[in-house]
Amino acid sequence: MEKLHDVHARERAQRFVGRQRELTAVDQWLAAAPGPTCVFSVTGMGGIGKSTLLARILDRARRAQVNGFWIDGRACPRTPAGFLSYVETAVLEPPPGRLPLGFPRGRA
Repeated sequence: MEKLHDVHARERAQRFVGRQRELTAVDQWLAAAPGPTCVFSVTGMGGIGKSTLLARILDRARRAQVNGFWIDGRACPRTPAGFLSYVETAVLEPPPGRLPLGFPRGRA
């Protein structure tokens, strides 16, 4: 039986057009051996599809068995300590019903 998440991912994929260059870069990054960085950042002005692109990136990460989480800069405190606390909370205290992230393939 197909999982609800997979149904949603498939539906989102059918409505997503373009950004092939960016998605190819993500696929290459996910396939590479863990490197010195494990952050993929998306920035830009409002209304250009950042949220949609991030959803596609997270779907690809899940398929590559790499855990990921979305950090919204508007919700994250704007200090180094605040950022680290935000990340720690996202990693160690997942939403109800979700398991902690863990880091397969040596990625954090």
